[in-house]
Amino acid sequence: MGLMEGKADGLSEFISKRATGDLAELRDGKVSEKKMAELKSTFAKPQLINTKRVTGGTQVNLRSGDQIINLVIKKEGEAFVVSEMKFRKSTAR
Repeated sequence: MGLMEGKADGLSEFISKRATGDLAELRDGKVSEKKMAELKSTFAKPQLINTKRVTGGTQVNLRSGDQIINLVIKKEGEAFVVSEMKFRKSTAR
């Protein structure tokens, strides 16, 4: 819910220690205001498309507007955390 509101508070416990890129910036609280505004608009109204098992975790696919958001969730210790986040444009089939 934090990204939908444009806030990164409390997200660090749900992001992998091995995450890189935007996830690492969110985890460390170093995300710029411009990037946070982009993430807020991207996560405005996500809808679940599907989930599938991938090596070492689960991939969750969300649609928000004309973008597809791919999240890879893995178990670290006792908790499940987001280890990867990718964005792509939705394509018509």
